[in-house]
Amino acid sequence: AVSAQAFYKAVIFTTQERVNTALRAYPDTVQTPTMRSAISGFAAGSVNSVLVCPVELIRNQQMLRTTEASRSAPQVARELLRHGPLSLYRGFGLTVLRDGLGVALYFSAYEAICRRLHVREAKDASAFMGKLVAGAGAGVAYWLFGLPLDHLKTVVQNRDPTARDLQWSGYWILESLEQSLLILRSRGVASLYRGSAVAFGRGVPSAIVTLLTYDASREFLASTAVSSVG
Repeated sequence: AVSAQAFYKAVIFTTQERVNTALRAYPDTVQTPTMRSAISGFAAGSVNSVLVCPVELIRNQQMLRTTEASRSAPQVARELLRHGPLSLYRGFGLTVLRDGLGVALYFSAYEAICRRLHVREAKDASAFMGKLVAGAGAGVAYWLFGLPLDHLKTVVQNRDPTARDLQWSGYWILESLEQSLLILRSRGVASLYRGSAVAFGRGVPSAIVTLLTYDASREFLASTAVSSVG
């Protein structure tokens, strides 16, 4: 699980950095660093959704199985694949919304707060404290938006895979919308924030550590590149 999370983060941060760098070539179109962070974050989260969706679907289906043999990941994957390869992407639309827009908020919130607190210009302890605040803000922004979508995605992915014909990919979008409206009508918006204490309690510190480590690594590599050129 730890190695998988590390891989997902590597995909997100690598994609975000590449897209952000590419967008700098269009200063007239993408004028602010915060906007670049939002666009590159959306791209990174969307790419990551392609990897995450099948894994989360299999994990959610495993939790519904009653016997050890039927709970194995290969067995669940084989059963899902009987309905076609696209059946592994049940709930993909909600996953893209959660990770695409969620990661866009994650990076843009971090960039906006860093700039608001003038973190980039500072070199003393205030820069570190500013990054702590920005990292916390990024974590809150992601989970405030992503937690309800994560709940809805889990409900969709937990349904019986034989309930309807899954070979029509458009069905996923309709099912996601149908289930989302049903939950909102019957339980209300507040129900989508159940478990928020755990999500924020884990997600905010994780965002702080991840973003500070990434920033420190990027600054170190940049200074190393400058010294080698000099």
